[in-house]
Amino acid sequence: MINVKKLKAAMVRAGYTQPLLASAMNLSINTINAKVNGRAKMTTDEAQELIDVLSIKDDAEKIEIFLA
Repeated sequence: MINVKKLKAAMVRAGYTQPLLASAMNLSINTINAKVNGRAKMTTDEAQELIDVLSIKDDAEKIEIFLA
């Protein structure tokens, strides 16, 4: 399960809103909203793309966000 609060904090740090993130990941706004808010499952490929887009380098932060 995703730690929504930490994911949103990472988005803010990287300067992304949900619409910008949706565009960067080539997903609809509704889809990214559901995934970011934990209402839809995120695939491992999507999680990795999100890590790349948000430039999350710290392994501990990745674990805190995606393995909550």
